[in-house]
Amino acid sequence: MIDMVTFTIGPTAGGAGAATAEGLGPTIGGGSILAVYLDYLGGHPATTLVIIYDADDPPGEALIYKINNNSNTKFYPRRVIENNAGVVVLYNATYGVKIVPPPIIGRPRVTIAQSNPGLYMAVTLWYEKVYAERV
Repeated sequence: MIDMVTFTIGPTAGGAGAATAEGLGPTIGGGSILAVYLDYLGGHPATTLVIIYDADDPPGEALIYKINNNSNTKFYPRRVIENNAGVVVLYNATYGVKIVPPPIIGRPRVTIAQSNPGLYMAVTLWYEKVYAERV
């Protein structure tokens, strides 16, 4: 099932060009992130950094990493598939690497950095739910 959720992060706090904010979105449960829309509310500088993590993923690996951007942007994050040795898995030489949407098992955690104080960001995630929500 494909679904969509929008949530707001902020306000940022700190000095100009160094303000930060962090927040959690709603629980998504098991699934894959198909698309992301970042709506930069207010006057974020062009140096703004946005990182989206899965709050329930112990390694804390970044799912989305958007640096030096302040334009409202929709994008479709993808990852290459690797085997246990870290080698990229190829279909074959003709079809190249296999790419998939990044998985998420819990709640998205959004970090905003290198911004100006007092600003917000609306984050919209389109995701495909694979497993039932955790209780």
